[in-house]
Formats: sequence, structure tokens, C-alpha cells
Amino acid sequence: MTDSLHTLLNDAIPELHEPPDRLYAIGRRVRRVRTRWAVAGSVLAVALLATAATLFPNIASRSTPMVRPPADPCRFLVRHRDGSPMYGGNGPLADPGGGWAAFCVNGRPSGTLTTKPDRLIGVLNALPALTNPKQPRGCSLAGLPNTDFVIGYLGGSTRTVEMDFNCGMARSGDGTVVRSDPQAAMNAFFGYYREQRAAATAGHTPGPVPCTARLTPDELAMTSARLQPRDEILRWGRSDLTPLPMRLAVVKACRYVADPDGVRLDRQAVVRTDLEGLRSVVNRSFEDSAFPRSQGQHPCLDRPDQARTITRLDVLWLTDASGKSLEVRIVRKPCAEVAGSGRSGFTPAAELRTALDQILGRTP
Repeated sequence: MTDSLHTLLNDAIPELHEPPDRLYAIGRRVRRVRTRWAVAGSVLAVALLATAATLFPNIASRSTPMVRPPADPCRFLVRHRDGSPMYGGNGPLADPGGGWAAFCVNGRPSGTLTTKPDRLIGVLNALPALTNPKQPRGCSLAGLPNTDFVIGYLGGSTRTVEMDFNCGMARSGDGTVVRSDPQAAMNAFFGYYREQRAAATAGHTPGPVPCTARLTPDELAMTSARLQPRDEILRWGRSDLTPLPMRLAVVKACRYVADPDGVRLDRQAVVRTDLEGLRSVVNRSFEDSAFPRSQGQHPCLDRPDQARTITRLDVLWLTDASGKSLEVRIVRKPCAEVAGSGRSGFTPAAELRTALDQILGRTP
């Protein structure tokens, strides 16, 4: 009876499942939570780093500190004027690590370099030592403007480097260091500055300069600085005599014919191809070998009044990648002469005349 009751109850009660593995389940949940926190932590870290780079750029990249130049960087210009000799040691003119470098003419800004200014500082500190030091009044000439670099650093400190073309020296503002060949530093600055301007306008090609409708006899004679062909190219001094030191972006060609009051515009064209070849041809037209007096001859228009005899004239407006333009005038008749970049009397190369005829048609 007992065995029968046991068998009956055993058959009536269903078999129970084995208890779950509680430790395994808990461990799995813990691993899930850890994974979620790890992902969230990574995302948060990336977000914090991005925010720090935006709010604190100097912390995010100490090797290239972002130092904004002030509105008037030349107000920090400091010149040594205590009557001591104008020469000192040959140490560095400026410390590395500059954030900007401004070029000042008579105390007014004429361009600020913000892209890799340490390249300019390297050029300044590599200038040759001064071999012929002179006293303040021993080489002073009237008429030349005061030219200086003002260099700014992280934290607000500045350094002045005077470019003294009267005495041919580059001199620290405190008078402790002097070197020679200031023109080399000027050429370097304007080379870097042209690159900076070109990079800032990348993707936006400058438009061509419009042709002037007519040129009067006085303008043709170029009897004053105001009437000289326009030259906006970023450079300084006459040691860098290359009229077009930078690649071109666009060229406007204008042809003029005789008019009762000078010359008038006859045809024009815009050039956007083979600009490097045209730049080279123009530069060669201003080499010393192209100047007639270097060969004992006279320019074809040796006097201002002769310019009134011009009956055919071509003008090139050459705009470089920095957006600055140079006007070059090429007299075709009654003789051949090139003027521009502050100079005149040069003989145009045959290849320049050929290029002009390809652009504007042959001269009748």
C-alpha cells in the first residue's frame, strides 16, 4: 500500500527543472555593464578632448601656439635711442617661438605674418655678422623710411628688430645685437607673406584688372610717380629686382592705338593658361642685359616728350596668386620699349612680342 501510494504521488507530481546557475547570470550582467561603461567612457573622453582643443588650443598643441596679433602690432615697437654705438654682439636678434611678425613702415603696419613666423626668425638669426660697425651719425641718410619687424610671443611679450637700410644693418630694438644684410630678411618676409596671402585665397581666383579706356600724353610720359605703371607686388627694396617673384593667377592684356589725345583701347583679352611661361618672359625683359644703356645705347624713348609719339602700346596687368597686380607697358610703335616695376627703357624680348601677338593678334 505504501509503495503504491509512493508510486501514485511520484507519477502525479511533474519533474522540477534544475535551479539556474546564478553566479553565471550575475557575471554576465556585470560584464554587460562594464562594456557599456567602457564605451560611454571612451565617447566622453573623445568629447572632452575635442572641447579642450577648441577652448584651449595652446594646451592641445603646445608646439604651434596660436597667438593672435593685436589690431595695431606696431604700437609695441621699441627702438634703442640712447646715443650708444649702433652695434652690439652677434647673438640672436629674436628668440624662437614667435606667434606673429609684423612689418612696420614709419611705425605703421604694412603686413603681418601669422603662418610659421619662426621661419623669419631663423632667417634673422642667420644673417651675417656686421663687419663694418659705425656710430649712429656715421651712416645716417635722409629720406629712407623707418622699417622694423615687431615679433609677438605667447604671453604678450614682443621683440623689435630694426631694419636699418641707411647703415645696412639689422639691429635688435634694445641695441644689444646687430647683424648685416637687412635686405635678405626683407626678401624672406615678403616671400612668406606672399605665400600666406595665396593660401588664404586658395580656391578663389582673383579677377582680372580692367583695362583703362585711354591713356593721356602725360600718363604715357610717366612724368611723375603718380603716373608710373602700377606695382602692387608684395616686396621691399630694390635688391629683389624680380618684377614677378610669385606664380600668376590671371593676366589681362590690353592693346592701345593712337588717338588725338594719347592712345585709346582697341582690344583686350584675359589669359589664364601658360601663365608661368608669360611670367618668365616678363621677368627676363627686365634683366640688366635688356637695358640698352648697359650696351652703350639709348632707350628708344629717352625723353618724356618722345612718349607723345607712341602710336601702338600693349599693357599687361599681371595678377599673382596673392591677389596683387603689376602693370607692364610695352611700346610697339614707333619703337620697342618695356616699362614697369619702377623702371623703364628696357628692350622687350622677341619672345615677349610674340606672346603679345598670340594673345592680342599681330600689330599692324
